[in-house]
Amino acid sequence: MVLVEDNPADALMVRRAMEANNVQANLMVREDGEAGFNYLAQLDSDPSIPCPVMLLLDLNLPLQSGADLLKYVRESTRYKTIPVVILTSSDSPADREKVARLGANRYFLKPISYHEFLTLGEMINELLTRPRF
Repeated sequence: MVLVEDNPADALMVRRAMEANNVQANLMVREDGEAGFNYLAQLDSDPSIPCPVMLLLDLNLPLQSGADLLKYVRESTRYKTIPVVILTSSDSPADREKVARLGANRYFLKPISYHEFLTLGEMINELLTRPRF
C-alpha cells in the first residue's frame, strides 16, 4: 500500500488507523506528488516490482496534485483496478466531482478528531476485501 502525503502528522494518523483496524498491509509513504509519481513510473518500467494493493493520495500535494496522480493511475493498464482513496481537508463539491470523474474509489475528508480518523482503517479494510474487476 502506498500513501502519498506531505503532512507527517496525517501519515502517522493513517498508520494508526490501519493498526487500530488490523489492516494487514505494509504502508510505504511518499512525501509529495513528484515522489509519488516517480515511484509509480518506476513500477511501470519494471514489471518485476509488485504492484501496490492500494493507493492513498492526499489531494493537495506539493509538486504534483493527488488528482494528477489519480489520472495517471487510471490511465495505466497496470494500475487501473487498484483501489484509490483520496485523503483531503477539502469538502469542495468541485473537488469531489473531479476525483469521482477520474475514478477515485473513496473520498475521505480528514477529520479533526482522532476517533473519526480511525474510521479510515475500516474503509481501507472494506476496499481490500471486496473483489476487484
